[in-house]
Amino acid sequence: MSNHKSTRNNSASKNQGTVRVVCRVRPMNDKEMEWNSKKRCISISPPNKIDTIVNSNKSNENFIFDNVFDENSTQSEVFKTVAQPIIAEVMKGYNGTVFAYGQTSSGKTHTMEGPDIESSELRGIIPRTVDEIFKEVNNSEDTLEFILKCSYIEIYMEKVRDLLDPDHSQANLQIREDPQRGVYVSGATEKCVTSPEELLQVLAEGKCNRAIAATGMNSGSSRSHSVFIITISQRNCQINSVKTGMLYLVDLAGSEMVKKTQAQGQTLEEAKTINKSLSSLGQVINALSDEKITHVPYRDSKLTRVLQNSLGGNSKTCLIINCSPSQYNSEETFSTLRFGSRAKKIKNNAIVNETRSVMELTALLLKAERTIEMQKGYIAVLESRSNKSNEPNDSHEQCDSNLSVNTASEDSEGVISSKALKKLHEKIVNLEEKLSEEEKKSMLKGEEISKMVLLLEQSEANNANLEASKAENQKKIELLETEVA
Repeated sequence: MSNHKSTRNNSASKNQGTVRVVCRVRPMNDKEMEWNSKKRCISISPPNKIDTIVNSNKSNENFIFDNVFDENSTQSEVFKTVAQPIIAEVMKGYNGTVFAYGQTSSGKTHTMEGPDIESSELRGIIPRTVDEIFKEVNNSEDTLEFILKCSYIEIYMEKVRDLLDPDHSQANLQIREDPQRGVYVSGATEKCVTSPEELLQVLAEGKCNRAIAATGMNSGSSRSHSVFIITISQRNCQINSVKTGMLYLVDLAGSEMVKKTQAQGQTLEEAKTINKSLSSLGQVINALSDEKITHVPYRDSKLTRVLQNSLGGNSKTCLIINCSPSQYNSEETFSTLRFGSRAKKIKNNAIVNETRSVMELTALLLKAERTIEMQKGYIAVLESRSNKSNEPNDSHEQCDSNLSVNTASEDSEGVISSKALKKLHEKIVNLEEKLSEEEKKSMLKGEEISKMVLLLEQSEANNANLEASKAENQKKIELLETEVA
């Protein structure tokens, strides 16, 4: 298997963009209010600045994110800023990821799912995303056909489980890599959906199978990382091209300090695994944000492997870091802010996942060929002018001053022509390379179509033979009936 995914890609891309990072600060809970009478560890300066408040000789830190949401922010505000732009890109054929990071009880699940997915006010990013996707589909052009599929997995104790498999027939799904699809989970259940209600029903089914437990910090603490994947395929009926965008909605389990959560037994083992996988995620973030590091340790955990496309790969990604404002959780809050600051340096290379039709490829080939012919004609004209400017001047009747001026002018024209020729040659080389790629794609498509035509002809021949056989049998039956009569 190729290792190109595990090393840094330094090549520039016109679709290259950094990971967007937003911070959401939740209100203090009852335990924090009782512990230290509303003492805060951070100061928020909307729309995008947050400062630490340190009660020691250490200096305060300040952080700048793409957005900062304070305790009074609504679910709707967060969705419109975080997820809505990602959904718009997925509808264009890009991959997109929204994931929440923070300590346990910091508000990640509240942000991603919401306390009530039926409530217009309390529902989180995932249920709002469902409505937005179908809104985009309904408002699309009549020439587009859509197929929507979804899958729901969790990473529990370093095992990938299918939340849509009620029988748990596969205890540990395998993570694989494909040149076209990138990294994906093999064997995960995919359900086709045709309405928001169906998609929300799938979400509810998966949520019921997710591992949770009560801890000293949270009565419903997530004991696993969950990934809800929506695949949107759209076919243009006019030109038969297909675009496929995949949206990853990730709710990470929170980092835990055992002395606060008071975890014991199985819950303690879960906490150790959660912290280990989040530590691996931190190492991947560090590697991607430091240009001196060439190897990115995606394979150190199942979590980082699943998120490989989202971090430094083919995806438009937005990270939500969730924080507590209380001094009681200052250590975890500061760590989360530093994590988000490093993640802002990550560069992704998102591309449109598109399969062009033979008709479209043929049109592109013709356009490229016409462009090359035009460029070749232009080069011929420039070469002719360049040759004339380089011809020796045999006339000795001009004065020295005029000769100097003419020579300088000719040299200048020659330099300009040479530069223009060089640029045009480079353009032609690039166009010929693109033409070669398009020809290869066209040939592959042609081969696919030939195979389909052959299969169709074989099927028609089989049907014809079947009909002939039926007719012959019918004649035999009629003959037998006549004999019996």
